[in-house]
Amino acid sequence: MSAHCEAGQGSNASDLSSARIVGVAAHVDAGKTTLCERILYDARVERRMGEVEDGTTVLDWMKEERERGITITAAATSLAWRTARIELVDTPGHVDFGVEVARSLLALDSLVVVVDALAGVQARTEHVWRAASEAGLARLVFLNKLDRAGADASAALSRVSERLDKPLVPLTWPHHEGGVLAGVVDLVDLSVARASRRSARLEREAGARVSDEAQVLHHELLDAAALGDEDLLADVVAGRVVARERVLAALKRRILAGELVPLLCGSALANIGVHPLLDALVDLLPAPRERPPRRARARDGSWHALAMDEDGPLCAQVFKLQRLGGREVAFARVHAGRLRPHQRVELAHAGGGEVVAGLFRAHGESLVPLECAPAGSIVAVAGLTRAQTGESLCQGGATLELPGLDLPQPVVACTVEPAEEKDRAPTRAALAWLVREDPTLALSEDAATGRLLLSGMGELHLDVALRRVEESTGLRPIASPPQVSYVESVRATGRALGAVDRLHGEERISGQAEVVVEPHAAHERPAVEFASACQFTHEARVAVQEALEAELQSGPRLGLPVTHVRVRVSGASRTDDAGGVLGAVLASREGLARALANAGSEVREPWVRLEVRVPSTHAATLQGELLGRGVQIEEVVGDGLDRLVRGRAPLQATFGFARGLRSLSQGRADFTLWPAGHEVVEEVVLRERGLL
Repeated sequence: MSAHCEAGQGSNASDLSSARIVGVAAHVDAGKTTLCERILYDARVERRMGEVEDGTTVLDWMKEERERGITITAAATSLAWRTARIELVDTPGHVDFGVEVARSLLALDSLVVVVDALAGVQARTEHVWRAASEAGLARLVFLNKLDRAGADASAALSRVSERLDKPLVPLTWPHHEGGVLAGVVDLVDLSVARASRRSARLEREAGARVSDEAQVLHHELLDAAALGDEDLLADVVAGRVVARERVLAALKRRILAGELVPLLCGSALANIGVHPLLDALVDLLPAPRERPPRRARARDGSWHALAMDEDGPLCAQVFKLQRLGGREVAFARVHAGRLRPHQRVELAHAGGGEVVAGLFRAHGESLVPLECAPAGSIVAVAGLTRAQTGESLCQGGATLELPGLDLPQPVVACTVEPAEEKDRAPTRAALAWLVREDPTLALSEDAATGRLLLSGMGELHLDVALRRVEESTGLRPIASPPQVSYVESVRATGRALGAVDRLHGEERISGQAEVVVEPHAAHERPAVEFASACQFTHEARVAVQEALEAELQSGPRLGLPVTHVRVRVSGASRTDDAGGVLGAVLASREGLARALANAGSEVREPWVRLEVRVPSTHAATLQGELLGRGVQIEEVVGDGLDRLVRGRAPLQATFGFARGLRSLSQGRADFTLWPAGHEVVEEVVLRERGLL
């Protein structure tokens, strides 16, 4: 242990070369959580294997997760493997909880993508893959469920390679005995690794008879490792035996350069291939210092590369808020410096400071107290009452803000009423905490009726939120059926000047601001920016940004949230005292209202992309159903005995589709939706729907 920063039990957590910060992601039902449970068992963190079917998982600990058999919230844990300390984050696969994946990517260095060998790369997998690529994360693919009838590793590898944008290099391959999956072949040295569902021990056999296919892949692996390494290439060409460490080191160089992705095979349920996967996390994925340094922005707008140094100034980022063990905690990744209990931290975005009341290492829903978290740690922090997802925690005057998230706008909403009037306040409070915990939920209240409106990313998202209110409070709120959430946007660029100069009591309030609004298709949520010539103080900028973001929650036409706009502010206020800050806020609000009026408004509705997998015998019926709902079919492709139908549609057209799909396919089809932005609703359609 480091004498000045003990971060937990096991290996030296402050030794950055031994740390691996890894997420696990997949499409729903690919076996991701089962894999994580096997990892915990094989690493001897748990004494029994958690089972999704039995509701005994450690990482899917919420009641709703265990009852539904899906991951809803990202869960963190840590484990020791060989000489390494692995920080592991299990993320959801359902699109309604996609923000859990997006904000986890803020904290990760690498991602394990689990693929069902029978289903192949599904829609959600592709989305997560692209997001990980944009975040610059190293990736590893685990080809799962190879013990199932009909599973073909070669065919699956071919399908996966077609759908992903990186060359895949198999590192392990299925090993069958008597027609049954008995282990995996380690393609580095052609040894066979066997495991058992009943045991965490691994048996490795050298010189075993392996398939011709494994022999070919062994040579392809050596060739891939040797590319760019002349000495290794010479040894491979000459047929000399190459030490395992040299092959792995050469592979790791290419993986870190983004040139290839390793693929490992197995069955999580049967606990086959899990040990080699853990070895690959240590041997092939980057330690924190092996990634390019993250960049953070100072108050003056300049960007700085963060030195991954535990002795430097603190810089950490909150990526998740959650209630665990009766505590409200903020999960944070420490990028530089150290974080300790009772330490005062500065909030780079919200401004001001807070004191860390407690520091913990999470294991599912359990919290273990820590005395210190060095750079390269993921920890749960208690006491941060104002920090939001994406907030940067700094120390002293070295205030640096890390890039946050561009969150999607909620697309469905329902009204929520308490069963009894006396339950209104606790119901509102429970919903308000869920909104703070999950930034893709939104809560508003009708001033005239007191009716609560809860918005989210889908029907399942809202249903889970309401069930969680029941679980935490014992109350049973009454909700309406979900409806599409419309938004407003601007047709063109609008510009206006706002000004204020008046006495408020004995205090003079003055300020002026020019506000420009323009369409901004790249971001759903409005972006408030300040021109370089803006003379507002830092305090005034924070107040103006909060005020304008609040104003944009109610548009000028129908009172809907304003999205897909960029707001640029320039101006000046009298002084840096309270009157000057208030003057900046009032002037900016006036300028925004006028600029929106000048820009003209339009109403938009959410659209989705969809992918339906259906047996070929039902494909024609399915296409007829989709066309009848107004779905724009873009592609129909064969995939074995199935057909994949891909298209896009207004979200409203997909309501109730799941029930109809089960009926027309005799329960043999499945489909996935994911957000595809917003499209303008024509005036005639608005009138037909009673919105005008």
